[in-house]
Amino acid sequence: MSIEKRLQELARLIGLTSYDIKAYIALVENGPLTARDAAIKANIPSSKVYSVLHKLYRLGYVEIDDKKRPELFYAVSPTDIFNRLVQKFSDYVNSIKPLIDSLQLMYESAYRGGRVTAQSELLYVVRGASIAPRS
Repeated sequence: MSIEKRLQELARLIGLTSYDIKAYIALVENGPLTARDAAIKANIPSSKVYSVLHKLYRLGYVEIDDKKRPELFYAVSPTDIFNRLVQKFSDYVNSIKPLIDSLQLMYESAYRGGRVTAQSELLYVVRGASIAPRS
């Protein structure tokens, strides 16, 4: 399987589109590019390239030098992205451990004739817009 196909597979798993991965690969292969050059190198429609590159920036996969005109887009190191993805997946797996433990208790109860209900140590954090106090 080609590297681009493998990256496309990975991209789907982490919520990236084929345009996203094409743009990132173009930046990795060619170094810093303008949006126009990235569109050409990645074979992405010029009408889509800015939204793709800015999405990659928001996700932390691309950096932008907006002091230059036109802006230059830089790929973040693949190793840095990999390390962040590993940490993100690890955090997620660890966060669902109490749920799995609870399901295991129910499973063991059901297959041994007893009855146990789900219990969890999950903590929910609700965040909203902060409202400044009125003077």
